[in-house]
Amino acid sequence: MKKITADKLEFIYFTKADGLPSQQLFDQPIWDIPQPKLWQDVLSKSLDDMRCILVNRFPSLPDTRLFLYFLHWDVPVDLEHLDFKVENDAYSDEDFDKSILARFDGVVCDTKDWMGYALYWQPDIGYTVDVYYQKAYECFRRDGFIKICPVCGTKFRIGVLKIFN
Repeated sequence: MKKITADKLEFIYFTKADGLPSQQLFDQPIWDIPQPKLWQDVLSKSLDDMRCILVNRFPSLPDTRLFLYFLHWDVPVDLEHLDFKVENDAYSDEDFDKSILARFDGVVCDTKDWMGYALYWQPDIGYTVDVYYQKAYECFRRDGFIKICPVCGTKFRIGVLKIFN
């Protein structure tokens, strides 16, 4: 776990070995931490293309709150090597070029054929993190990274990046 700045965003980066942030480690509240069982059964087995981060979305406010996000890579990246670089202060902005800032939550298909958990790109993140918003938008336009419902093939109304089984 290390506080870093990449792409003009200051955040606390959690390596694969660090796992999920714990409220006991911080003085300020952390929002959106999943239940331990959900972490163990779903998220901890899926860290090959994502990392947990904590972001203070409103740094100018006196009541500091940290929000849980995930950096997701939709292209192959050696994240264990990135973990090593972060731990040794050898990372650069380029190491995060292909990452997209994402949220984790339950998702329901519009046809109600499927309910499950997913990482999704949340456009309002861009109001505080312009660089990540722009990267997500460019990736969407270039690659069409948005996933579809695994049951019926309907497009989700939000930008689903990864579906958890």
